Amino acid sequence: MRRQCASFHISELARLRHPVSSTRVLVATPLADLLFYIVAALIAVSQALILRSTARGMHHGPDAAAEPSRTGVVPGPRNVALEWTYAIVPAIGLALLLVFAWRTMHPAVMQVEGVTPPATIGT
Repeated sequence: MRRQCASFHISELARLRHPVSSTRVLVATPLADLLFYIVAALIAVSQALILRSTARGMHHGPDAAAEPSRTGVVPGPRNVALEWTYAIVPAIGLALLLVFAWRTMHPAVMQVEGVTPPATIGT
């Protein structure tokens, strides 16, 4: 005789233990908002410093007509568009992640299912 194992998804198992927790409601708290603002400010400062260092590196970096270095390697031509792409694309990606995180924290419509206990008279 063969034993068969029932396969459960983790959400099904959680629903079996706690039937009320099957519908999760994400509510932004003041602490979550504060942490979001702090992280957003840190990301903005770090991206500004990355863009600044990209601009400074391109201004002070080696030219295509530079002399060979001690190793004898002559630096090749720079691809300015590629350098700016590598600096700007991550900044745009992080900005989009912040927008999606904010929308997840503050949904436009919140659906809450409540369970009403049965009405009993004279118990």
